[in-house]
Amino acid sequence: MCYDAILFDMDGVLLHGAETESCVYEAAATKALENFGVERINHNHNSLKKFHYTSAMESTCEALGIPVEEFWKQRENYAAELENRQIRDGERGPFDDIEVLKELAPSHSLGVVSNNRQATVDQMISVCGLDFMDIAIGRDHSLAGYYDRKPEPTMLQAALRKLSAETGLYVGDSTKDVIAADRAGIDSAFIYRPHNADINLDCAPTMELTGLDGLITQSGTAVTDS
Repeated sequence: MCYDAILFDMDGVLLHGAETESCVYEAAATKALENFGVERINHNHNSLKKFHYTSAMESTCEALGIPVEEFWKQRENYAAELENRQIRDGERGPFDDIEVLKELAPSHSLGVVSNNRQATVDQMISVCGLDFMDIAIGRDHSLAGYYDRKPEPTMLQAALRKLSAETGLYVGDSTKDVIAADRAGIDSAFIYRPHNADINLDCAPTMELTGLDGLITQSGTAVTDS
């Protein structure tokens, strides 16, 4: 099948590393708390160092007299700064096969749709030389952005609308990517990378890939006219 648009997850698909490292959230939480006058972090604050928003995070912020939504946004901003530095310094680099995107660009609308923060998606685009991508969407740094992340289809639907695409393919490395594509009404391609080589999928993607070059060479389900 030919697709109007091919969209890609970022972490683990285009960029090495399946997700933001836990040490990034720990450091970001420390810096955010310092802004609120909390200079010493103890075990009671552990929920503030975790990625997910929880009732424990909410109650801890309340006990500290900190507005949780403002804490979250500041922590996200600091996490983006730290992770962007990793990308800029080469600690997290792209997979070699992202060169395939240049071959797809002349005949397709291309985009990145990631659960990672918008600032980090923008950094990856710049550092990896992917300025030819038609759209790049990451999550907003607010709590609303947290709730819009995949497997919710919100960001994928936004990308498709902006690209005016009637048919789309989403390339991801996790079950939630396949689910998000299905909810958005488009096909999915699950790509195997070292970090997910042994995964047992509990949902069926449209196609499976061992590398991005499979988007051009895979028999059976082609994404180009050639």
